[in-house]
Amino acid sequence: MKKQKKLHILWAATSVALLATIATAATLWAEDRIREANVKEAQEIQINLHQVNTQIRSQIDDLKMQAQVNSNEWLLQQAVIDENTVQTAFRVKKLWADPHIQRLVNYAYELWGRDFVLTLEAENWNWTSNRVHNKPYWRNWRKYNDHGLCGISDYYHPQVVSHPQFTDPYWQIRKCHELYEGWTRFYWYDVRGRVAWNFNF
Repeated sequence: MKKQKKLHILWAATSVALLATIATAATLWAEDRIREANVKEAQEIQINLHQVNTQIRSQIDDLKMQAQVNSNEWLLQQAVIDENTVQTAFRVKKLWADPHIQRLVNYAYELWGRDFVLTLEAENWNWTSNRVHNKPYWRNWRKYNDHGLCGISDYYHPQVVSHPQFTDPYWQIRKCHELYEGWTRFYWYDVRGRVAWNFNF
């Protein structure tokens, strides 16, 4: 994930430099043509040049914005945790779990420790971010449900469940912790100790 974001940033920076070079070359070419052409042709060239430069500036702005977004996302990941460390040296092992789940477990553990990991395990022992829990409930004649790694309610937290990044399990873990540290009570919190045998801490 980190390597892909670095490549996106590098691609955007290279594209910005290339577009800037094209704009400079086009300007120099147009200036030469203006000196050689009559007034009418010169005016047409200036109009076309203005349109080209406007398009190039727009593309440069878009690329800069995309590069900034990718850079911010990468920096956020760096500020939160070094994922390479998580992937290559698991400090915690969930028994009989595949590498993807091991990374999620260690991500949660490195950030907030054993108690938080056990709470997530009690809520969703499969660690599936796309899970829809099997106990729907009704509010105001409408059916609601709990979703994701920690059973986030689409009744109490619709802005979280409907967020575009909800499909990202690492983003979900951070949101789960925000709720965990706040006033949200997790249904399986009181029995989290019963699932400790699933791990080697």
